[in-house]
Amino acid sequence: MQNFDENGQFLYDKYHYPKARESAASCPHFTVDADDDELVDSELQSCFNCLFRRWQKESFTCFKLK
Repeated sequence: MQNFDENGQFLYDKYHYPKARESAASCPHFTVDADDDELVDSELQSCFNCLFRRWQKESFTCFKLK
């Protein structure tokens, strides 16, 4: 999937909202995190709000792409 490396690591930093939204729009695994405290993007369909992302220091990893 574009915007991710072969290990599921997002290729941009944790502030690159446009690429996270673009990725979520085309992702068949996207699922909104049920915990409202975990939603960080005001646009609901964003990898930053996905149940399957795990935060790293500078970015996040998608566990469905790993």
